Amino acid sequence: MNNNLTVVVLTKNEEENIVAVVQNAKKVAAEVLIVDSGSTDKTVQLAEENGAKVVYRAWDNDFAAQRNFALQHVKTEWVLYLDADERMTDDLCCAVEKAMATKAQKQYSIMRKIHAFGFTYKHGI
Repeated sequence: MNNNLTVVVLTKNEEENIVAVVQNAKKVAAEVLIVDSGSTDKTVQLAEENGAKVVYRAWDNDFAAQRNFALQHVKTEWVLYLDADERMTDDLCCAVEKAMATKAQKQYSIMRKIHAFGFTYKHGI
């Protein structure tokens, strides 16, 4: 675990995914920050029970605003955004640790692998 990384997850009604994403994020992060936009299920409760910090911001159809709001609550040097249904592989966790160890001040990107409908897609940077 690195003491300079916060993993941020934006949520609304993600009780099926929240425990797994929080536990996965804790492999590399000092803090897991959930920005919830009004869940009516057990998302907030489960996140807090699993060690995440939860803050609230109403959803206003502005994804960037949610992310920027999260930054107000981050105390670490590094930030990694994950979706609630994303998980980091062990290889990615190692790559994140390695990138932070270099202390290079730059932005990194991740190639995403998506498994859906019986296919694997490679998207994103």
